[in-house]
Amino acid sequence: MITDLTAPAAREQRDSLASRTDVLDKVGIIASLPGDMHCTTDMVATFFEVDRETVLTVVKRNRDELDNDGYRVITRGAFEETFNMNVPSSASRIALFPRRAVLRVGMLLRDSQIARRVRDYLLDTERPAQIETLTPLEYALRLVDAEKRVLEAQAQAEVGEKFKRAIEGGDGLSLRAFHKKYFSAIAETDFMEHLYLKSYLIDQRGKGSLRTEGPKAGTHRDGSQHRHPSFKGKKFFYLHTGGVYGGKRRESTRVRPGEWELMLRDQLAHEGLSANENSAGLFAIEGGKARELA
Repeated sequence: MITDLTAPAAREQRDSLASRTDVLDKVGIIASLPGDMHCTTDMVATFFEVDRETVLTVVKRNRDELDNDGYRVITRGAFEETFNMNVPSSASRIALFPRRAVLRVGMLLRDSQIARRVRDYLLDTERPAQIETLTPLEYALRLVDAEKRVLEAQAQAEVGEKFKRAIEGGDGLSLRAFHKKYFSAIAETDFMEHLYLKSYLIDQRGKGSLRTEGPKAGTHRDGSQHRHPSFKGKKFFYLHTGGVYGGKRRESTRVRPGEWELMLRDQLAHEGLSANENSAGLFAIEGGKARELA
């Protein structure tokens, strides 16, 4: 078995692993186009924490492999019609990466820590299991350690149930509810401005159609994607569908429930927002586990 998946000679092994797209979810969260089936070049570059040109170089050198995974390039018009998204007029063609193609990039990229983790996961599942011979004392110690881990897991499960009831129930917090819960010490307008400034949300204030009637006639409405999650913000936010009214689907941005809510709270506090001092009933995530705060 070849252990360097980036090597040209590892093509056959890469082909055999191309269906393991579940590995992508083990190393991070990848932003995708509506339908969660495709990514753009920029999305792939962001996921692997490399620049756009690096991804384009991988594509150029391994185009035949990526084509077999469903990689394709379409016109701007076809892209806008398919995904109902506007792109700059300067972008005449847009590349689409299915998840298989994204995984292929991860198997080929050399200068990316995320890509290395992808390859490590893939190779770990390929390595044959080794049978370890234990002495009676070692075996007894392993049993004691296993019992200890079971007790710890039971305690963690109790905290986990509280965590689910406290956070994961429902559709996640609205932006206003999240602000009130964690950052009410600052004005809501300042809180929202921070989300725009740090590119968590799309800022299209005054970039929509022109009002022709009413007291605001002559001013522009907000753009159709105003306050939607940006590529960066999709890690913490999602569009919640509230139903169809007047023939139009109503959507609002909400915070992803669960650990992402707490990660967002900690991230914003790290960026300088003043978080609420009262943490009663809250939980923290440490090492992938929920910990109840005092």
